[in-house]
Amino acid sequence: MHTGTENIFRTAEKDEADIFLADESLNTKTAGLCDLLILFEADSLQIALLEKKENRFLALEYFSFRSESEAGLSEEREKHLRNSAVLRNYEFSGVKAAVFSPVQTLVPEAMYKKEHVEKLLRFNCAFDDKLLVFSDNLSSQQAHILYGIEPQTIQTLEHLFEEPEIHHPLCCMTEALSMLPRSKKEKEISLHFRKKHLDVFVFEGRNLLMCNSYECKTAEDFLYYSLFIFDQLELDPSSTSTLLLGEIESESALYKILANYIRNLRFSDRSGNSGYSYVFNKLPSHRHFSVFSLSLCE
Repeated sequence: MHTGTENIFRTAEKDEADIFLADESLNTKTAGLCDLLILFEADSLQIALLEKKENRFLALEYFSFRSESEAGLSEEREKHLRNSAVLRNYEFSGVKAAVFSPVQTLVPEAMYKKEHVEKLLRFNCAFDDKLLVFSDNLSSQQAHILYGIEPQTIQTLEHLFEEPEIHHPLCCMTEALSMLPRSKKEKEISLHFRKKHLDVFVFEGRNLLMCNSYECKTAEDFLYYSLFIFDQLELDPSSTSTLLLGEIESESALYKILANYIRNLRFSDRSGNSGYSYVFNKLPSHRHFSVFSLSLCE
């Protein structure tokens, strides 16, 4: 078993996780009292175990996919799901699953009607008829996130798990970010970095002003869309508080490019609503915020 005393960022073998952390208590009855949190993205897979009684994370497994083709990425996902140490070795009860879908939109509570979800989503997004349409209640913002997911992804989840809860990560992350301390009048930008996407959240106090995602292929793309948000909202990049989450490190070329233009940068702490086993001590606090925030989705 791997613990926090090991180098968690390792060169993964063909079927291994890039990161695997597990508290030794999972060898006991604690495991059966956990919920499984699993996050699907096109080019990665994150799996975590949350002990319900203590509301404490006990395990994390992360796979970064290496294929370029859609078929290859799908094969990698299936392979890693089969070989996941968490799924093979530990018991869990409930399952919360989140899927990053580019087909998504935010709708205010006043405009939302459950029977019109697909119509509302089509009004804002063009998408294939085969997509299955879902909605999440964003209770902290009196809004709903509507989104579409490929049927194959839902079939995979329902084949693996009994009655999994389905969510969009942007909903869970919004709830988690809204809880972070900031002044009521302060505007703050949160930038969540994925391998090929940037998720942007802008808050004023606890109120969400905007939430959007952008496809990015280069460091310059990440910089362009980050600065675009400052320009659109007429915010000063030299003084506006800017929170960094996800796949970015202080020594990376991406961070150094951003720091040339955005002065008030800081890395996020972990979502504070849950506890974390000691095995997470070596994990940078801003990493895997998306899967940890799944604990907030209802």
